[in-house]
Amino acid sequence: MEGLRGEWTLDVEGVWRGSGRIAASHVRVGSKWGHAPEEVPGSGSGRSGGHDHDHAHDHAGHEGRGPSRNLSHILGLLRASSLPPYVRSLAGRAFYLLAVAEARTHGASSPESVHFHEVGAVDSIVDTVGTCSALYHLGVGSMSASPLPLGRGYVRTDHGLLPVPAPATLRLMEGLEVCPGPPGAR
Repeated sequence: MEGLRGEWTLDVEGVWRGSGRIAASHVRVGSKWGHAPEEVPGSGSGRSGGHDHDHAHDHAGHEGRGPSRNLSHILGLLRASSLPPYVRSLAGRAFYLLAVAEARTHGASSPESVHFHEVGAVDSIVDTVGTCSALYHLGVGSMSASPLPLGRGYVRTDHGLLPVPAPATLRLMEGLEVCPGPPGAR
């Protein structure tokens, strides 16, 4: 996406497991804003599990943490991109639903009035658009899920320390079946 050029890097490494019989790709998305990567659960990378680092973003601008973005800005980035129309539409819908949940959580007048903090960061945009792109390129026509495991603990945000899952995330999960997360998960 042209509007994010220079804010992120992509590193892909071939990975072989099981005496070279299983091939995969390890993909790392880096952010010039210094967002720390999280350990993949069960990867044994040595990083402590959980989500306890700060993804804070300021309304005032860059200040070393990345620009503040709202729904209109992200939808504009998607419209201006060369992504397939399906990917633009699906990613736009995901950000719209999140903006609705954030607006309800904060008592905002409309989804368009919500400033995305952590979700407006380049790593979150790349995660969301990348997932939508993968679904498109893999030809996924429908999805289903087992009960979603809930996290626990707290995460530092622009709004202070919030429980996991955060309030807007809980709103997105309304009506979905959930279960306790695995022991030690946050």
